Amino acid sequence: MPVVTAHPAAKFYDGVGINVHLNNSAYADGTKVKNCLTALNITHLRDLNFAQSATSWTRLREYMNLGYMFNFMMTTDLGSMNEQIATFAQQPSGIVTLEGSNEDDITEFHRYTGDPSVRMNGTSGDGFPVGTRAWQQDLFNLINANSALSQKGIIGPSLARGSSYATLGDLSPYCDYGNTHSYFSGGTNPGATREENKNEVVLIAPGRPIIATEGGYHTGTSVATGN
Repeated sequence: MPVVTAHPAAKFYDGVGINVHLNNSAYADGTKVKNCLTALNITHLRDLNFAQSATSWTRLREYMNLGYMFNFMMTTDLGSMNEQIATFAQQPSGIVTLEGSNEDDITEFHRYTGDPSVRMNGTSGDGFPVGTRAWQQDLFNLINANSALSQKGIIGPSLARGSSYATLGDLSPYCDYGNTHSYFSGGTNPGATREENKNEVVLIAPGRPIIATEGGYHTGTSVATGN
């Protein structure tokens, strides 16, 4: 068995985050949410912001001001790309990374006309893969052109189906990290699909480090679906 170098537990915690939906009514009890996060000792959060909603941003900034660091998804249904970038630029200190679209290959209303100033209506523009590719390219270029956000890491889009990675193609010039959603089922061990996931992500982000922005498993051995 190879010797494994010991690392501080704090380093592990710094590499782990949790998905939250702080603007969802299920998270309305802020004290309970904060107590749970404190108990987990996790300070990295993944969420989204409705760019046209001041209430949404106020809620998120509350957690930023407490020291929580965010990865924000940026999808076409959350406001125009320009609106989203302008909002995030108001408090870049609370942001670690910004992430491309979320599972466009199974989300029909994620469509993009190619104009970052326009709010998408879910019917106009291109969907997966053309719209996904164009959204990621514009997102990368515009974030890097923004002085407040240009140093933030940019994560590529996530996909739901393994076959979709080859369809989307290489986006490594437009992301700093590849993205995987690792769900497994049937009573298999955590990490059972790790190599498969890595081989998929390399098709769209060759040479980039990989971040798992979602993951999970259940113990229902008779259930074949990942989540």
